[in-house]
Amino acid sequence: MVGAAAFLAARQGIPWKKSLPVLALMAAMLLVGARLLNYFHRPDMYAAAPQLLYSMHSYGFSLYGGLVLAVLTGGITCRLAGVSIPRLADVPAPALGLSIAVMRVGCFMAGCCFGKVTDLPWGVSYPILSLAHKAHLLEGKVGLFQGSLAVHPTQTYELLAALACGGIAWLTLKSKVAPGTDFAVFFLLFSAFRLLNRHFRYEYTTALPPYFYPFLYGMICLLSAGYIVHANYCVKDSKRSGIKK
Repeated sequence: MVGAAAFLAARQGIPWKKSLPVLALMAAMLLVGARLLNYFHRPDMYAAAPQLLYSMHSYGFSLYGGLVLAVLTGGITCRLAGVSIPRLADVPAPALGLSIAVMRVGCFMAGCCFGKVTDLPWGVSYPILSLAHKAHLLEGKVGLFQGSLAVHPTQTYELLAALACGGIAWLTLKSKVAPGTDFAVFFLLFSAFRLLNRHFRYEYTTALPPYFYPFLYGMICLLSAGYIVHANYCVKDSKRSGIKK
């Protein structure tokens, strides 16, 4: 992701010597933020196995914790490096969609981030001692040697959504829109999808309040939509009328 984003940045006129350190630090903070949010999401899991906090296992990450910390890190480091924040923000969006899709392949194979029970024909059953099986076993829905019930493949839903949002972001990047629009479009669409996908995902008992994620996704959607309108309509209209904002 970092290499692809640095390549796109160079094509947008941002020297790779400036963009690469910023993007690399953002990628590192993506992992840190994802782990930290998951820690607050499931403190019971980390209390039982503290080593998970430093593990690189495919489960135990909360994506939006990483995205929020990476965005904040990018904003600060762009200022320090003298790089335009909106222009650089546009660069990782298409690659981010592909990266999330690859990550969700790992989630599907590991059996984490699984969905609620379903009778739809594309429902997926996981084997004995998988995370889904353990959850259903604790709820008394299955036996010890039965495997899980069929569940929504929410990882696949998100994989497809990430590819679609990344593709739309790529088309936006190639169009004549204000800098930062590509980034805002990706996060608007993907956050709206995540809000919808919550209705299909299995939810563990969490220490976070139930409104946390809906509020987070809703705020990101509002901020992204507000930026798109402001950057592409309000600013342009003020320039045409000669009014300084």
